[in-house]
Order: sequence, then structure tokens, then C-alpha cells
Amino acid sequence: MPYKLFEAHGVIMGGGWNRGKCHSELCLFDLLCACDESKEFESGHVSCRIKILGVLFQVIGLLILLFSFADAATIFHITTTFTVNESIRCLSWTPGGRRLLTGNQEGEFTLWDGVNFSFELIMSAHDTSFRSMAWSHNQNYLLTSDSGGNIKYWSPSIAPVQSLDSHDGQAIHGLSFSPSDTKFVSCGDDATVRVFDWAGHREERKLEGHGWDVKTVAWHPRSSVICSGSKDNLVKVSLLDFIENVMRRCR
Repeated sequence: MPYKLFEAHGVIMGGGWNRGKCHSELCLFDLLCACDESKEFESGHVSCRIKILGVLFQVIGLLILLFSFADAATIFHITTTFTVNESIRCLSWTPGGRRLLTGNQEGEFTLWDGVNFSFELIMSAHDTSFRSMAWSHNQNYLLTSDSGGNIKYWSPSIAPVQSLDSHDGQAIHGLSFSPSDTKFVSCGDDATVRVFDWAGHREERKLEGHGWDVKTVAWHPRSSVICSGSKDNLVKVSLLDFIENVMRRCR
């Protein structure tokens, strides 16, 4: 028995089934078939098939719109600028993630709010350009380095704690803490990797072998292994425990 137009329209556009007139398990295919079987419709109404296709096109359009918003969300970004236009050489989140800390070409710290990315503070930190910054694993201290071979210790409140010079005055591009935070490693344009004692503020070992500027360094998170990368196209792995054992035997 053909379905009437107002019954079909109520099924699709009303958002629910009219149980008094349509079976609860009526599917879209059945509805289309019913429209094919129906020969006449009430005056002033268009074809049931056209109405159903119109609804389908609306659903497809809505899905396209939703996917468009999803794509837009993946590329959404905020651009924050400051009146001092200097290149940013390094950056890091503060331990709690509430603020973003950046170091610029002029050796200045800039602190930004981590929620709305508004400017909070700018202060002089190094005499030359920033090159690197790294937080200790316990998040109690921050290390920074510059293009003049200077390394500085900072508290979480960005108060200066200690300063030391190394790498023969050459730029220091990388810093990394040991797993216990008792030592840290640096690398620089003097083609060396150097290991420091954190509490004693002194250099313990100079690792050589690269033929050009060393641009990056990382201490293994669980062992005494240091990896470094250089402009000489090499990645070197240093086993500190093995080196220390060899040095003890040589003594």
C-alpha cells in the first residue's frame, strides 16, 4: 500500500517515526519504493523522492561543513609578536606549562602567558645571542647558553644562580642533563662536547673527535651515553662509563 506524502515527510523531516501510520522498521529504501508505487500526491506538494533527496543533500552538506571545521582546527594557530623584533633562537615551556620562555638574538628572556599568549616580561639574560636552554629533570633549574661560550644557571622563577665560561669562547648550541641531574653536557663551535659537574660548577671532561662545529647533544635518559651531531655529517656516541674505566686503568 503506497504511503501518503505527509506520512513520509513526517518520517524524514520530523526526526522520528509516526508509529500510528508507519512501521518502526521502515528504511529509506522502503520509503523510496513507496514513493515509486504512489501515483498521485496531495495538491501543493512536490515529489516524495525530491524531498528525500533534498534531505540527503542537506546531510551531505552538513558532513562536508563539519569536516571543513575539523581541517581548520588542525591548522589553527596564534601569532604573538612584541615590539622588539629580534629573532628567537630557543624556547621552552616552564615546568608547570603555564608560561612560555623564549631567548632572542639580543640575549634577552621573554616570558609569555601560556593560556592567551600575552606578553608578561622581558629581561636581559646574556651579553650575546641565546643559543640553547634546557630544564633539569627535577625541574628545579634551567640552563642557558649563548654565542660567547657562557652557560648560566637559573631558578624556576628565572633568577640567576651561577655563571661559567667554556668552549673557548665559542658558541654553545646544545645542553642536556644526565638522568640524575648531577651532571650536564654541552656542545659548541669548538668541535667539542664537554661534561660538567652540576653542583661543583666545573668542567669534568672534554670529548673530542668531531671535525667541525657540534650543533646538538643529548644525554640518554637512563644511562651514561651521550650522542652528539656535528656539521661534519657525523653522529658520535660517547660511553662515559667506559671512558671513566679506561682513564682509571691508565692512572
